[in-house]
Amino acid sequence: MSDAMRLPRNLTLIALAVFAIACGHDATAACPPIGYACALRAAVDVQVVSAVGGAAVDSVSMQATGPVTAEAPCSGSVCTVYGNPGDYQLTISAPGYQPVHLEVMVHAAETPKCGCPSVQTEQRTVSLTPLGSS
Repeated sequence: MSDAMRLPRNLTLIALAVFAIACGHDATAACPPIGYACALRAAVDVQVVSAVGGAAVDSVSMQATGPVTAEAPCSGSVCTVYGNPGDYQLTISAPGYQPVHLEVMVHAAETPKCGCPSVQTEQRTVSLTPLGSS
């Protein structure tokens, strides 16, 4: 690479380093422009167990409405909603069990001055009652 090409590249790297350092230490410093989208964070984690015996339940699925709307199978007996702060309504179901409706309020976590917004992940455990049980 020629010396003429190295200078602009080095100046760009130095400018990015200055922005990164200033962002963390000076509340009056401007943040560099963000050229990427922030990833959604885990807003709600729900552990699903059987109301009879407390064992993990298989083939669980979840429907979520609120700041994020989604319907998907869960990973084993754990359902995770990725999203933003707000009020979520969840329906957790599995074959052979009565569905459960759950409302969860997710709060914002402190966001760094030059960072992506985050949430305080809410943890819940839900007991599903087998069909035909009293």
